[in-house]
Amino acid sequence: MSATSTALAPELLPGGLPVDNPAPERHITAVPDAPGSRRRPRLTATLTALGGLGLIIVAQLVLGTALSHGAYEISALQTQERNLGWTLQDLNEDVQTISSPQNIARQAQEMGMIVDGSPAYLRLSDSAVLGVPGAATDDAAVPFGDAGMVGNSLLDAEDSAKTAPVDGSSSTATASGDVSLDDGLPTPVTR
Repeated sequence: MSATSTALAPELLPGGLPVDNPAPERHITAVPDAPGSRRRPRLTATLTALGGLGLIIVAQLVLGTALSHGAYEISALQTQERNLGWTLQDLNEDVQTISSPQNIARQAQEMGMIVDGSPAYLRLSDSAVLGVPGAATDDAAVPFGDAGMVGNSLLDAEDSAKTAPVDGSSSTATASGDVSLDDGLPTPVTR
């Protein structure tokens, strides 16, 4: 017999009966991992997740702080803009007061300028002289007050501030504060 036939031939009991060889029992078990290899992936994933969560929280805090800082800057700039607007309004009022015709005429008279009683004009288109030119005299003055000009309350307030007593006492009698409403609300006279 050959080697292959003996390897495949079943064992026989005496009497020629085959021997029932039960198959060896196989136990299925998991191959044990190297020590600590199971914990490393869990630890790595946990640390990665916690690190990502920490970064998100820090980024949110930084962004919140930056936004609140920007809000404070905007508030400060709006306050500065409002104050500059008020300053601009005050300066515009000062310019209007200084450039009013009454103020310019009064300052011109204070500097010694006089009004020409007979002004003459030049017409540039044909070089004609309109009017009769004459010498200016001291008796021609610019009328202030109600004579031909609208009063400037800002100039009046400026003049009264210049003539007010320094000690704070009033040189004029103060009004009693009672306002008669019989004829309607009191209004200032503008003309």
